[in-house]
Amino acid sequence: MLSLTKGRETIMSAVLKGPFGQVDLGPTPLTIGRTPGNQLVLAEPKVSSHHAEIRPQGQDYAIVDLGSTNGTFVNDQRLASNVPSMLRTGDTIVIGDTRITYEVPGSAGTEPTVFAGSRQGSGPSYTPTVAAPFPPNTGYGADAQQPGAYQPPPPPPAGYEQASYPPSSPYYGTPVAGYGEGAQPGAYQSPPPVAPGYGPSGYAQAASYPGAPAPAAPPTQRPNRRRLWTILGAVLGVVVIALIIFGVIGYVNRSTPTKTLNAFCTALKGADYQTAYNQLSSGLQSKVGSEGVFAAGYASNGGLGKITNCTVTTVNDGAGTGTINYTFAQGNALVVDYSLGDENGSSKIFRTQPHSSPTLTLSNYCGELKAGDYQSAYKELSSTAQSQETEAQFAANFSNNKVNNCTVSNVNDAAGTGTINYSLANGVSLVADYTLVNENGTWKIKSEQVRSTPTLTLNTFCNSLKTGDYQTAYNQLSAREQSLGTEAQFAASLTSNMVTACTVSNVNDTAGTGTISYTFADGATSIIDYTLIMENGTWKIDSGKQRA
Repeated sequence: MLSLTKGRETIMSAVLKGPFGQVDLGPTPLTIGRTPGNQLVLAEPKVSSHHAEIRPQGQDYAIVDLGSTNGTFVNDQRLASNVPSMLRTGDTIVIGDTRITYEVPGSAGTEPTVFAGSRQGSGPSYTPTVAAPFPPNTGYGADAQQPGAYQPPPPPPAGYEQASYPPSSPYYGTPVAGYGEGAQPGAYQSPPPVAPGYGPSGYAQAASYPGAPAPAAPPTQRPNRRRLWTILGAVLGVVVIALIIFGVIGYVNRSTPTKTLNAFCTALKGADYQTAYNQLSSGLQSKVGSEGVFAAGYASNGGLGKITNCTVTTVNDGAGTGTINYTFAQGNALVVDYSLGDENGSSKIFRTQPHSSPTLTLSNYCGELKAGDYQSAYKELSSTAQSQETEAQFAANFSNNKVNNCTVSNVNDAAGTGTINYSLANGVSLVADYTLVNENGTWKIKSEQVRSTPTLTLNTFCNSLKTGDYQTAYNQLSAREQSLGTEAQFAASLTSNMVTACTVSNVNDTAGTGTISYTFADGATSIIDYTLIMENGTWKIDSGKQRA
């Protein structure tokens, strides 16, 4: 038996057979999937990007499902994900719609059935029975003895007589007196055996009768050409009609930009992200990322929520372009233009171009802050907003207060306004209102106004004290509290024993109360309960009581 050597192990050689031909298995694992990075590529919608793997195990091979969406089957049994299953010669593997046979050359197996007329192996062949064609049956002249011509009946056995008839006459014919030796008038004579000189019908030729002329030979029958052409024309007509029908069916079922965009829209509405992902070209899939990344993005859509509705419009199948209008769970709308092209006989999405809108800008801004992509988020700001802080300052601000989650709401695309609700890594929740402006056809964030809350004020006060920014901390105090001392006196009281750490807790944004626990440079600790009031739309610290 042939074998492969891997280190000190000997592995039986084996092959995979399927619609792709034959693939030899070697000492290294064979990956199977839809993307070009696999050793065996099955370009089917039901096949995952990295679907399964066949690897050497001992002296045999085992197949492992790599967590595929639609599963891997061996002999109609679905395999558990990431659990190796040993293969045996003759096993049938099903991946997607592809059936693959695993074979070990030289292993014993059942001999195939031998059919008549075939030569399989070294056994004898059997010639199938063939019906012999019937020759033309003219019944005349020399054709009388050809197969299919009428043959005269054999002579009756000796001593046989038909009832009520006298002995037979040596001649055929009607009972005519005076003809034939021993003829008896009025009696029907039984026919004798066929003898030389008899015609093809078995009756005596006219020449047997003295003075009778020889009968004229009938004309030779010729094929009916008109009938032949009629049959050929009918067959040709059926073939043409069949070709037309198949052509129409193929044309109707062909892949088009309209069908692709409708499938993409329907899949996104139904949260069927695998089907939606399969409408993208391989190049766009590489740019978007894995199917999992694609699904996660469309599940939140940058804080807009899931897609609740979409409509395909202005499709040009010839140019490969079209537009989809989306509506999201938060009530926001978005318009995206698509460019499509042919890839392996199917229409695929090659490029997407969303129409710029406040909804799109705020959605991108939210998503980029969650991902920590501060460079892209900074580019969503208008030139006026960018002039107020550098990209480095912008990034540093959000690095210290990382956004864990955010949701876009209340967007008015016509007025250029919207709101984002933030959850920060330090546990603080913020609500910011945005105003946007159209710059060169693109909507940009012009200004941000964070809504004041007791939570925000206390966290700002705590963080300012830790960083020594006493001016910002002083601005969190109410007018009454500021009247008790100047900003310089406030700063001096804290400089001598700086705050090294602080934690905000027990905040009630409705009641305007909260607590801050402090740790000072000398190691001392303190807990102060604060009461806040609203001044000119902003929450300010009005009093604090230190716990004993």
